[in-house]
Amino acid sequence: MKKQQLKADLALLLATAFWGTTYVLTKFILDYLEPLNIISLRFLIAAVILVIVFHKRLKNITTTFLTKTLFLSVFLLLSFMSMNYALLYTSASNAAFIGGTTVLFVPIFEWIFLGRKLGKKIWFCVGLSLVGVALLTLNADFRLSFGFGEVLSLSCALTYAIYILMVDHIAKEYDPVAVSSVQMIFIALISTALTFFFETYRLPPNHSTWFILLLLALPCTAIAYVIQFLAQKHTTPTHTGLIISMETVFGGFFAFVLLGEVLSLYNYLGAFLMFVSIFIMEMPAEFFKKSQTKEEPL
Repeated sequence: MKKQQLKADLALLLATAFWGTTYVLTKFILDYLEPLNIISLRFLIAAVILVIVFHKRLKNITTTFLTKTLFLSVFLLLSFMSMNYALLYTSASNAAFIGGTTVLFVPIFEWIFLGRKLGKKIWFCVGLSLVGVALLTLNADFRLSFGFGEVLSLSCALTYAIYILMVDHIAKEYDPVAVSSVQMIFIALISTALTFFFETYRLPPNHSTWFILLLLALPCTAIAYVIQFLAQKHTTPTHTGLIISMETVFGGFFAFVLLGEVLSLYNYLGAFLMFVSIFIMEMPAEFFKKSQTKEEPL
């Protein structure tokens, strides 16, 4: 593995650890602020910080740059809206695990939009992941509970998969830091407008809520998305999706530690199958060919 690739992987893993906390942090703050209001404040703070720190890198911005960044921002905003509203209807652990199916949608969208063919292994992994999602959402009485919250979590996974593909393109064309900073501005403006239309705009009512909001805005947004843009210059969309899928591990862990959410045996089995599908998908074809060769009789 090249040194740049290794550094990119480790950087993405750090960003993913930050994102893994957002399920629990957002779950806490939803008791005081509405979903769009949270997004608005979170990205407004992140935008201000990035503009202050990187204002010199925001010169010479073109109309084409703004258009592409706006389009990119819309998909990230849709992903955030889906997840924030999902947390009103499902557990943080369920949202984290289902949101992790992004890793499966990235290669599928690469095939649809970029014309890259998928082999039997990929389709097998998609099916295995769907079984995992089903087990993850089973109730104790064995009824499937794929409700509105789970649908929104899946919507988050789909829109974020498209976002990863778009970042792969735009991060190689423009300054990643400039794109990330302008993206924060666009999302802050759009989500603020939507908040005034559909919700009641409020500021955090106490110190603890402000503290959570700052955690969401700084490490989980300003820092994490700059890291993603910089790292994706040195890795592929599918590889990025694999690393970001570890967000489900961090999300489930923090939901257990901080919220006391407990998964059943079937839920754990479902999560395990999802992880198996992810790693099978990422194994090189040569690995399976070598295994078959070893099993052939002399």
